Amino acid sequence: MNNNILKKTSLAVVSAAALMMSSAVFANGDAKASEQASAEEVKKLKMLESKVESMTNAVEQIIQSDQVAMVETPYLDAEFVFNERVNVALGSATLEEALTVLLPQNWILDLDITNPKLLNSRYKILSTSPRKEAVSKLLIQISNTIPGVKLVDQWFFDLTSEDGTPTPTLLIHQQ
Repeated sequence: MNNNILKKTSLAVVSAAALMMSSAVFANGDAKASEQASAEEVKKLKMLESKVESMTNAVEQIIQSDQVAMVETPYLDAEFVFNERVNVALGSATLEEALTVLLPQNWILDLDITNPKLLNSRYKILSTSPRKEAVSKLLIQISNTIPGVKLVDQWFFDLTSEDGTPTPTLLIHQQ
């Protein structure tokens, strides 16, 4: 949520609260009664308005702090990423294509593989497993196609770009 939307939302909350408070003070709807509102009622209204404004500021701070949490979750939470079930059915895909489909959005795939057969071969992938299990099974399946090759996965949740943007990365390399 950008700051303009946040400010407009806060202003709308304050306006609605002020309208509700003024309606409560002048509940009987009688024009004569509203003219005769006591100074005490006006004072109460101003105090309530001040309270609503401070509450709006508090809500604004909470929303802004939650924005940070929303950026970090769920795709940076290891338990969520590993245990989320993936439903994938690919009739013919390269290692890169299959892993890209298995990864959450906003993740980077880094293949540190030099063997062209591993990179260019096509595989059938069918999975309804948790993500970590699906990736492990895929790597075992592909490793078994070439004797002496073992593919290993490493998950990096805390990487960031130069501008501080999270760049979680899955590294696949030969062992």
